Amino acid sequence: MRKTSLATKVETKSRVVYQHRRPNRTRRGHCLVQRSIQNMAFAEVHSRVNKRYNQQNFQSLQGHENLLVKYTQQKIAKVGWRPNSKGYSSHQNIFATGTWDELQNVVNIWNFEKGRTYQEGKEPLINEPQLVTSIPHQGEVTDLKFIDDEKLMTSSSNGSLELMHYSRSRQDLKSIFKWKNIHHFLSNTCPCTGFTVNMPNVITVGEDSRINILKIDTQAPVATIEDSVSGCSINAVTCEGISEFITVDSMGRLKVWDLRQPLAKPVKVMVLSGEQISLQCIDQHPNQPHVAVTGSHDGSIIIWDLRQDRYPAVVLKAHLSTVWQVKFHRHFPNNLFTCSDDGAIWHWDGSMVTNTTLPTSIRNFSDAESRTNTNPWLISDVIRNKIKITSLAPHNKLPINSCDIINQDLICGTDGEAIIIAQDLLLK
Repeated sequence: MRKTSLATKVETKSRVVYQHRRPNRTRRGHCLVQRSIQNMAFAEVHSRVNKRYNQQNFQSLQGHENLLVKYTQQKIAKVGWRPNSKGYSSHQNIFATGTWDELQNVVNIWNFEKGRTYQEGKEPLINEPQLVTSIPHQGEVTDLKFIDDEKLMTSSSNGSLELMHYSRSRQDLKSIFKWKNIHHFLSNTCPCTGFTVNMPNVITVGEDSRINILKIDTQAPVATIEDSVSGCSINAVTCEGISEFITVDSMGRLKVWDLRQPLAKPVKVMVLSGEQISLQCIDQHPNQPHVAVTGSHDGSIIIWDLRQDRYPAVVLKAHLSTVWQVKFHRHFPNNLFTCSDDGAIWHWDGSMVTNTTLPTSIRNFSDAESRTNTNPWLISDVIRNKIKITSLAPHNKLPINSCDIINQDLICGTDGEAIIIAQDLLLK
Protein backbone atom coordinates (compact mmCIF):
# COMPACT_ATOMS: atom_id res chain seq x y z
CA MET A 1 0.00 0.00 0.00
CA ARG A 2 1.32 3.43 -0.95
CA LYS A 3 2.42 5.55 2.00
CA THR A 4 1.54 9.23 2.07
CA SER A 5 4.04 11.52 3.76
CA LEU A 6 2.50 13.96 6.22
CA ALA A 7 5.75 15.31 7.62
CA THR A 8 5.40 18.60 5.73
CA LYS A 9 2.06 19.28 7.40
CA VAL A 10 3.50 19.58 10.91
CA GLU A 11 3.09 23.12 12.23
CA THR A 12 6.61 24.05 13.32
CA LYS A 13 8.55 27.23 12.72
CA SER A 14 11.72 25.39 11.82
CA ARG A 15 12.67 21.86 10.93
CA VAL A 16 14.71 20.10 13.62
CA VAL A 17 17.77 18.13 12.53
CA TYR A 18 18.39 15.14 14.79
CA GLN A 19 22.13 14.59 14.85
CA HIS A 20 22.63 13.49 18.43
CA ARG A 21 21.39 9.89 18.30
CA ARG A 22 23.55 7.56 20.32
CA PRO A 23 24.89 4.87 17.96
CA ASN A 24 25.24 2.28 20.74
CA ARG A 25 21.58 2.35 21.74
CA THR A 26 19.73 -0.71 20.45
CA ARG A 27 16.19 -2.02 20.92
CA ARG A 28 15.10 -5.46 19.79
CA GLY A 29 11.33 -5.20 19.62
CA HIS A 30 10.64 -3.24 22.77
CA CYS A 31 13.77 -4.54 24.46
CA LEU A 32 15.90 -1.86 26.09
CA VAL A 33 19.47 -3.15 26.14
CA GLN A 34 21.48 -1.80 29.08
CA ARG A 35 25.05 -0.84 28.38
CA SER A 36 27.65 -2.50 30.60
CA ILE A 37 29.63 -0.10 32.77
CA GLN A 38 32.85 -1.60 34.06
CA ASN A 39 34.51 1.53 35.38
CA MET A 40 32.61 3.68 37.88
CA ALA A 41 34.92 6.64 37.28
CA PHE A 42 34.02 6.51 33.59
CA ALA A 43 30.33 6.27 34.55
CA GLU A 44 30.63 9.46 36.60
CA VAL A 45 32.27 11.39 33.74
CA HIS A 46 29.74 10.00 31.28
CA SER A 47 26.92 11.13 33.58
CA ARG A 48 28.32 14.67 33.75
CA VAL A 49 28.62 14.92 29.97
CA ASN A 50 25.08 13.61 29.52
CA LYS A 51 23.78 16.02 32.14
CA ARG A 52 25.39 19.01 30.39
CA TYR A 53 23.98 18.00 27.01
CA ASN A 54 20.52 17.23 28.39
CA GLN A 55 20.41 20.58 30.19
CA GLN A 56 21.07 22.32 26.86
CA ASN A 57 18.19 20.37 25.33
CA PHE A 58 16.07 21.16 28.41
CA GLN A 59 16.79 24.91 28.15
CA SER A 60 15.88 24.97 24.43
CA LEU A 61 12.36 23.79 25.35
CA GLN A 62 11.75 26.53 27.92
CA GLY A 63 9.78 29.64 27.12
CA HIS A 64 7.08 27.99 25.04
CA GLU A 65 3.54 28.82 26.04
CA ASN A 66 1.82 26.04 28.03
CA LEU A 67 4.92 23.81 27.78
CA LEU A 68 6.54 22.75 31.06
CA VAL A 69 9.76 20.73 31.31
CA LYS A 70 10.90 19.04 34.51
CA TYR A 71 14.53 17.85 34.52
CA THR A 72 14.78 14.53 36.41
CA GLN A 73 18.36 13.27 35.80
CA GLN A 74 16.82 9.91 34.78
CA LYS A 75 15.87 8.53 31.38
CA ILE A 76 12.10 8.11 31.37
CA ALA A 77 10.81 4.98 29.65
CA LYS A 78 7.12 5.15 30.58
CA VAL A 79 4.64 7.66 31.99
CA GLY A 80 1.02 7.35 33.12
CA TRP A 81 -1.61 9.59 34.71
CA ARG A 82 -3.47 8.34 37.77
CA PRO A 83 -7.25 8.50 37.25
CA ASN A 84 -9.77 9.07 39.99
CA SER A 85 -12.88 6.95 40.36
CA LYS A 86 -14.66 8.81 37.56
CA GLY A 87 -11.77 8.60 35.13
CA TYR A 88 -10.83 12.27 35.47
CA SER A 89 -7.93 13.74 37.39
CA SER A 90 -8.42 15.94 40.41
CA HIS A 91 -7.01 19.46 40.67
CA GLN A 92 -3.80 17.97 41.99
CA ASN A 93 -2.88 15.53 39.24
CA ILE A 94 -0.86 12.45 40.14
CA PHE A 95 1.25 10.61 37.58
CA ALA A 96 3.86 7.86 37.57
CA THR A 97 7.12 7.46 35.66
CA GLY A 98 9.41 4.49 35.14
CA THR A 99 13.07 4.64 34.13
CA TRP A 100 15.42 2.71 31.87
CA ASP A 101 19.19 2.57 31.28
CA GLU A 102 19.99 3.52 34.89
CA LEU A 103 22.28 1.78 37.38
CA GLN A 104 19.20 1.52 39.62
CA ASN A 105 15.90 1.86 37.82
CA VAL A 106 12.97 3.29 39.77
CA VAL A 107 9.25 3.97 39.62
CA ASN A 108 8.40 7.50 40.74
CA ILE A 109 5.10 9.08 41.78
CA TRP A 110 4.70 12.79 41.04
CA ASN A 111 2.20 15.43 42.12
CA PHE A 112 1.45 18.18 39.61
CA GLU A 113 -0.67 21.08 40.83
CA LYS A 114 -1.51 23.27 37.85
CA GLY A 115 -1.14 27.01 38.16
CA ARG A 116 1.45 29.55 39.23
CA THR A 117 3.12 30.51 42.49
CA TYR A 118 3.10 34.25 43.21
CA GLN A 119 5.74 35.93 45.35
CA GLU A 120 5.79 39.59 46.23
CA GLY A 121 8.12 41.58 44.00
CA LYS A 122 8.90 38.60 41.76
CA GLU A 123 7.60 37.16 38.52
CA PRO A 124 5.04 34.36 39.03
CA LEU A 125 6.54 30.90 38.65
CA ILE A 126 4.80 28.03 36.87
CA ASN A 127 4.30 25.14 39.27
CA GLU A 128 6.51 22.14 38.52
CA PRO A 129 5.77 18.48 39.26
CA GLN A 130 6.93 17.49 42.73
CA LEU A 131 8.33 14.04 43.52
CA VAL A 132 6.06 12.33 46.07
CA THR A 133 7.68 8.92 46.48
CA SER A 134 9.97 6.48 44.72
CA ILE A 135 10.52 2.72 44.73
CA PRO A 136 13.38 0.66 43.21
CA HIS A 137 12.45 -1.43 40.18
CA GLN A 138 14.27 -4.61 39.19
CA GLY A 139 15.10 -4.24 35.52
CA GLU A 140 14.07 -1.50 33.13
CA VAL A 141 10.43 -0.42 33.05
CA THR A 142 8.95 -1.58 29.73
CA ASP A 143 5.31 -0.71 30.47
CA LEU A 144 3.44 1.13 33.20
CA LYS A 145 -0.29 1.67 33.87
CA PHE A 146 -2.58 2.66 36.71
CA ILE A 147 -5.29 0.00 36.76
CA ASP A 148 -7.33 2.05 39.24
CA ASP A 149 -6.75 5.05 41.49
CA GLU A 150 -4.68 3.02 43.97
CA LYS A 151 -3.03 0.22 41.99
CA LEU A 152 -0.12 0.62 39.61
CA MET A 153 1.27 -2.18 37.43
CA THR A 154 4.66 -2.33 35.70
CA SER A 155 6.45 -4.79 33.42
CA SER A 156 10.19 -5.31 33.37
CA SER A 157 13.07 -6.09 31.03
CA ASN A 158 13.82 -9.09 33.28
CA GLY A 159 10.56 -10.77 32.22
CA SER A 160 8.54 -9.96 35.33
CA LEU A 161 5.29 -8.17 36.11
CA GLU A 162 4.71 -6.24 39.35
CA LEU A 163 1.61 -4.88 41.07
CA MET A 164 2.06 -1.89 43.41
CA HIS A 165 -0.22 -0.04 45.79
CA TYR A 166 -0.15 3.76 46.03
CA SER A 167 -1.54 5.36 49.20
CA ARG A 168 -2.47 9.00 48.73
CA SER A 169 -2.87 9.53 52.49
CA ARG A 170 0.54 8.05 53.39
CA GLN A 171 2.16 9.16 50.12
CA ASP A 172 3.97 5.89 49.65
CA LEU A 173 4.25 3.17 47.01
CA LYS A 174 4.60 -0.51 47.93
CA SER A 175 4.99 -3.70 45.93
CA ILE A 176 2.14 -6.11 46.77
CA PHE A 177 2.48 -8.87 44.17
CA LYS A 178 5.02 -9.98 41.59
CA TRP A 179 4.96 -12.50 38.76
CA LYS A 180 8.61 -13.45 38.25
CA ASN A 181 10.20 -14.69 35.02
CA ILE A 182 6.91 -15.19 33.20
CA HIS A 183 8.77 -14.36 29.98
CA HIS A 184 12.02 -16.21 29.31
CA PHE A 185 14.15 -18.12 26.85
CA LEU A 186 15.55 -21.56 27.59
CA SER A 187 18.57 -20.38 29.56
CA ASN A 188 17.80 -16.80 30.57
CA THR A 189 15.06 -14.22 30.97
CA CYS A 190 13.80 -11.83 28.33
CA PRO A 191 11.75 -8.63 28.47
CA CYS A 192 8.05 -8.57 29.14
CA THR A 193 7.32 -5.92 26.50
CA GLY A 194 3.82 -4.96 27.59
CA PHE A 195 0.54 -5.86 29.26
CA THR A 196 -3.14 -5.01 29.32
CA VAL A 197 -5.65 -5.34 32.15
CA ASN A 198 -9.26 -6.39 31.74
CA MET A 199 -10.42 -7.55 35.15
CA PRO A 200 -10.05 -10.21 36.30
CA ASN A 201 -7.55 -10.99 33.53
CA VAL A 202 -4.08 -9.56 32.99
CA ILE A 203 -2.50 -10.34 29.60
CA THR A 204 1.25 -10.01 29.10
CA VAL A 205 3.42 -10.28 25.97
CA GLY A 206 7.16 -10.58 25.51
CA GLU A 207 10.16 -11.06 23.28
CA ASP A 208 9.88 -14.82 23.74
CA SER A 209 6.75 -14.87 21.50
CA ARG A 210 4.64 -15.81 24.53
CA ILE A 211 1.27 -14.51 25.64
CA ASN A 212 0.43 -15.12 29.30
CA ILE A 213 -3.10 -14.96 30.73
CA LEU A 214 -2.88 -14.13 34.45
CA LYS A 215 -5.26 -13.62 37.36
CA ILE A 216 -4.57 -10.86 39.86
CA ASP A 217 -4.39 -13.20 42.86
CA THR A 218 -2.76 -16.23 41.18
CA GLN A 219 0.98 -16.70 40.78
CA ALA A 220 1.05 -19.13 37.85
CA PRO A 221 -0.37 -18.15 34.44
CA VAL A 222 -3.86 -19.47 33.79
CA ALA A 223 -2.89 -20.06 30.16
CA THR A 224 0.14 -19.50 27.93
CA ILE A 225 0.16 -19.09 24.15
CA GLU A 226 3.45 -19.46 22.31
CA ASP A 227 4.17 -18.72 18.66
CA SER A 228 6.87 -21.31 18.13
CA VAL A 229 6.76 -21.00 14.32
CA SER A 230 7.71 -17.36 13.71
CA GLY A 231 9.47 -16.86 17.05
CA CYS A 232 9.35 -13.07 16.77
CA SER A 233 8.89 -10.51 19.53
CA ILE A 234 5.35 -9.50 20.48
CA ASN A 235 5.69 -5.80 21.16
CA ALA A 236 2.32 -4.60 22.50
CA VAL A 237 -1.14 -5.74 23.52
CA THR A 238 -4.52 -4.10 24.14
CA CYS A 239 -7.99 -5.31 25.06
CA GLU A 240 -10.93 -5.32 22.67
CA GLY A 241 -14.12 -5.79 24.66
CA ILE A 242 -14.55 -8.19 27.56
CA SER A 243 -13.08 -11.36 26.07
CA GLU A 244 -10.96 -10.25 23.11
CA PHE A 245 -7.48 -8.76 22.93
CA ILE A 246 -5.11 -7.62 20.16
CA THR A 247 -1.36 -8.08 19.78
CA VAL A 248 1.19 -6.58 17.37
CA ASP A 249 4.59 -8.07 16.62
CA SER A 250 7.95 -7.51 14.93
CA MET A 251 6.78 -9.14 11.67
CA GLY A 252 4.15 -6.43 11.12
CA ARG A 253 1.19 -8.60 12.10
CA LEU A 254 -1.89 -7.56 14.04
CA LYS A 255 -3.66 -10.51 15.66
CA VAL A 256 -7.07 -10.65 17.32
CA TRP A 257 -7.52 -13.28 20.04
CA ASP A 258 -10.71 -14.47 21.75
CA LEU A 259 -10.57 -15.97 25.25
CA ARG A 260 -13.83 -17.80 24.55
CA GLN A 261 -12.24 -19.71 21.68
CA PRO A 262 -9.39 -22.27 21.75
CA LEU A 263 -6.21 -20.25 22.29
CA ALA A 264 -4.05 -22.25 19.89
CA LYS A 265 -4.49 -19.67 17.16
CA PRO A 266 -5.90 -16.14 16.73
CA VAL A 267 -9.37 -15.55 15.33
CA LYS A 268 -7.99 -12.96 12.89
CA VAL A 269 -4.58 -12.04 11.47
CA MET A 270 -4.02 -8.76 9.62
CA VAL A 271 -0.78 -7.69 7.96
CA LEU A 272 0.86 -4.83 6.13
CA SER A 273 0.67 -5.57 2.42
CA GLY A 274 3.89 -7.29 1.31
CA GLU A 275 5.97 -5.82 4.13
CA GLN A 276 7.43 -7.02 7.43
CA ILE A 277 7.88 -3.76 9.30
CA SER A 278 7.86 -4.13 13.06
CA LEU A 279 4.75 -2.78 14.80
CA GLN A 280 5.79 -1.26 18.14
CA CYS A 281 2.60 0.02 19.79
CA ILE A 282 -1.19 -0.01 19.55
CA ASP A 283 -4.24 1.83 20.86
CA GLN A 284 -7.95 1.49 20.15
CA HIS A 285 -10.61 4.10 19.52
CA PRO A 286 -12.47 4.38 22.86
CA ASN A 287 -15.94 4.63 21.30
CA GLN A 288 -15.47 2.45 18.21
CA PRO A 289 -13.14 -0.41 19.21
CA HIS A 290 -13.07 -1.79 15.67
CA VAL A 291 -10.72 1.12 14.89
CA ALA A 292 -7.11 0.50 15.99
CA VAL A 293 -4.00 2.62 15.46
CA THR A 294 -0.46 1.26 15.50
CA GLY A 295 2.99 2.82 15.28
CA SER A 296 5.81 1.16 13.36
CA HIS A 297 9.59 0.89 13.41
CA ASP A 298 9.91 3.03 10.26
CA GLY A 299 7.83 5.91 11.68
CA SER A 300 4.53 5.04 10.01
CA ILE A 301 1.11 5.40 11.61
CA ILE A 302 -1.17 2.54 10.51
CA ILE A 303 -4.95 2.64 10.99
CA TRP A 304 -6.85 -0.66 10.99
CA ASP A 305 -10.53 -1.40 10.54
CA LEU A 306 -10.91 -4.68 12.42
CA ARG A 307 -14.10 -5.45 10.51
CA GLN A 308 -12.00 -5.94 7.39
CA ASP A 309 -10.36 -9.24 6.55
CA ARG A 310 -6.63 -8.71 6.22
CA TYR A 311 -5.07 -5.32 5.42
CA PRO A 312 -5.02 -1.89 7.12
CA ALA A 313 -7.35 0.91 6.07
CA VAL A 314 -4.78 3.71 6.04
CA VAL A 315 -0.98 3.88 6.16
CA LEU A 316 0.61 7.26 6.85
CA LYS A 317 4.34 7.90 6.50
CA ALA A 318 4.59 10.23 9.48
CA HIS A 319 7.60 10.32 11.84
CA LEU A 320 11.27 10.13 10.89
CA SER A 321 11.98 7.20 13.18
CA THR A 322 10.34 4.56 15.39
CA VAL A 323 6.95 5.42 16.87
CA TRP A 324 7.02 4.36 20.53
CA GLN A 325 3.44 5.19 21.53
CA VAL A 326 0.08 6.11 20.03
CA LYS A 327 -2.69 7.38 22.29
CA PHE A 328 -6.32 8.36 21.69
CA HIS A 329 -7.89 10.83 24.08
CA ARG A 330 -10.44 8.82 26.07
CA HIS A 331 -13.14 11.51 25.99
CA PHE A 332 -12.23 13.39 22.79
CA PRO A 333 -11.31 10.52 20.45
CA ASN A 334 -10.97 12.79 17.43
CA ASN A 335 -7.62 13.66 19.01
CA LEU A 336 -4.67 11.28 18.64
CA PHE A 337 -1.16 11.70 20.09
CA THR A 338 2.00 10.02 18.82
CA CYS A 339 5.59 10.15 20.10
CA SER A 340 8.72 9.00 18.36
CA ASP A 341 12.41 8.24 18.59
CA ASP A 342 12.94 11.31 16.37
CA GLY A 343 12.11 13.54 19.36
CA ALA A 344 8.65 14.59 18.16
CA ILE A 345 5.32 14.51 19.96
CA TRP A 346 2.41 15.17 17.58
CA HIS A 347 -1.21 16.09 18.15
CA TRP A 348 -3.46 14.79 15.35
CA ASP A 349 -6.80 16.65 15.26
CA GLY A 350 -9.45 14.88 13.20
CA SER A 351 -12.41 17.01 14.30
CA MET A 352 -12.52 18.91 10.98
CA VAL A 353 -13.28 15.68 9.16
CA THR A 354 -16.07 14.73 11.54
CA ASN A 355 -17.77 18.09 11.09
CA THR A 356 -17.57 17.94 7.29
CA THR A 357 -20.43 16.62 5.19
CA LEU A 358 -18.95 13.62 3.45
CA PRO A 359 -20.05 12.20 0.11
CA THR A 360 -21.20 8.63 0.48
CA SER A 361 -18.85 7.52 -2.31
CA ILE A 362 -15.73 8.29 -0.27
CA ARG A 363 -16.83 6.96 3.09
CA ASN A 364 -15.43 3.79 4.58
CA PHE A 365 -18.75 2.88 6.18
CA SER A 366 -21.86 1.23 4.77
CA ASP A 367 -24.77 3.38 3.57
CA ALA A 368 -26.86 2.07 6.45
CA GLU A 369 -24.70 3.82 9.03
CA SER A 370 -25.47 7.30 10.17
CA ARG A 371 -23.22 10.14 9.11
CA THR A 372 -22.86 11.05 12.77
CA ASN A 373 -20.88 7.82 13.21
CA THR A 374 -18.25 8.81 10.66
CA ASN A 375 -14.79 8.06 12.02
CA PRO A 376 -12.11 10.49 10.75
CA TRP A 377 -9.39 7.86 11.00
CA LEU A 378 -10.99 5.64 8.32
CA ILE A 379 -11.54 8.30 5.67
CA SER A 380 -10.05 8.16 2.15
CA ASP A 381 -6.93 10.04 1.02
CA VAL A 382 -8.81 13.19 -0.04
CA ILE A 383 -10.55 13.73 3.29
CA ARG A 384 -7.52 12.58 5.27
CA ASN A 385 -5.75 15.78 4.24
CA LYS A 386 -8.10 17.69 6.54
CA ILE A 387 -6.48 16.20 9.63
CA LYS A 388 -4.51 18.91 11.41
CA ILE A 389 -1.16 17.95 12.90
CA THR A 390 0.65 20.06 15.49
CA SER A 391 4.12 19.45 16.91
CA LEU A 392 3.89 20.07 20.65
CA ALA A 393 7.65 20.19 21.41
CA PRO A 394 9.24 21.31 18.12
CA HIS A 395 12.67 22.03 19.59
CA ASN A 396 13.15 18.72 21.38
CA LYS A 397 16.04 16.70 19.97
CA LEU A 398 16.04 13.51 22.05
CA PRO A 399 13.71 10.48 21.78
CA ILE A 400 10.29 10.66 23.40
CA ASN A 401 9.53 7.17 24.69
CA SER A 402 6.06 7.49 26.14
CA CYS A 403 3.06 9.81 26.45
CA ASP A 404 -0.29 9.91 28.23
CA ILE A 405 -3.20 12.34 28.10
CA ILE A 406 -5.89 13.22 30.66
CA ASN A 407 -8.29 16.15 30.41
CA GLN A 408 -6.26 18.80 28.51
CA ASP A 409 -2.83 17.86 29.82
CA LEU A 410 -0.28 15.64 28.06
CA ILE A 411 2.82 14.20 29.73
CA CYS A 412 5.84 12.75 27.93
CA GLY A 413 8.90 10.84 29.09
CA THR A 414 12.17 11.41 27.25
CA ASP A 415 15.73 10.20 26.88
CA GLY A 416 16.70 13.81 27.66
CA GLU A 417 16.15 12.94 31.35
CA ALA A 418 13.13 15.21 31.44
CA ILE A 419 9.35 15.12 31.75
CA ILE A 420 7.53 17.31 29.24
CA ILE A 421 4.01 18.53 30.08
CA ALA A 422 1.88 20.25 27.43
CA GLN A 423 -0.94 21.99 29.28
CA ASP A 424 -4.40 23.23 28.30
CA LEU A 425 -4.46 21.65 24.84
CA LEU A 426 -7.28 22.69 22.53
CA LEU A 427 -9.49 19.61 22.12
CA LYS A 428 -12.65 19.31 20.01
